[in-house]
Amino acid sequence: MTRRGRSLWRDRRGGAMVEFAIVLPFMLLLLIGFAEGIQMLEAHRRVSRAASTIGDLAAQYRTLSDSQIADILVAGQLVVEPMPTSTLGLRLMSFSADANGTVRKDWAKDGTTPYAGTAPDSVPSGTLKANQGIVVADASYVYVPMARWIVPSNINLQKRMLLRPRIADAVTRTP
Repeated sequence: MTRRGRSLWRDRRGGAMVEFAIVLPFMLLLLIGFAEGIQMLEAHRRVSRAASTIGDLAAQYRTLSDSQIADILVAGQLVVEPMPTSTLGLRLMSFSADANGTVRKDWAKDGTTPYAGTAPDSVPSGTLKANQGIVVADASYVYVPMARWIVPSNINLQKRMLLRPRIADAVTRTP
């Protein structure tokens, strides 16, 4: 090896810059991945809060009119903002059990964007006893990732809340 080659081999200047250039892409990938994960968790929290809000508001009434239900569903949309609400689906339902314990759906209403989740149009068996009612609030949201090269497909978020009416045995609906 020539003298010039040996001096280049021993020269350690710029080593940190080379290491930084190697590590930087992984650090950026990690940073963007964390940001995407936090954004998705925030979307899930807001969807849960929207379902909880519309269910809680509906459970405070004896009787709801169509305009009151529409206002409650708008309140659910406002909880999700400033995230885009074009893929937010909300559904509000009321179920009651008769004296024999037979459960029937009293009414159901979707928001401006229909509910697109997979939750059934019923309540789990054993949820209602005779002469009881329950308000069911469903929320679905399609989360569209910002960094498609990290999270390549949309993520469907869903939440279901079951709430007992506070004032009456069941919440009824008037047109």
